[in-house]
Amino acid sequence: MNNYNQCWRHLKTAKKMQNKMINEGLRSNQGKLLPGSMDMLAFIGANPDTTITTITKEPYFNDLSLSTVKRCILELSQCRAITSTTSKDDGRIRHLNIMEVN
Repeated sequence: MNNYNQCWRHLKTAKKMQNKMINEGLRSNQGKLLPGSMDMLAFIGANPDTTITTITKEPYFNDLSLSTVKRCILELSQCRAITSTTSKDDGRIRHLNIMEVN
């Protein structure tokens, strides 16, 4: 699968997840996600098993503070858009993955 196909697949998954959150009423802030949440959702989908550290080191997210990144991750977790699992090697590391939507 070429890069464009992968990009398109992740974009469709992010859009489906956004629609699911709207339909199920799981969105916070009166129906609006925090700034950067959809971007992080797409990043996590494109980079399986990513971590918060990886997100903060990504140049695209340079304008977001660590606390904002954590709030966005918490919001996406509460919306059941992503899963977080503890690393087997280091209990302090949490791997983030997008939940696939049908």
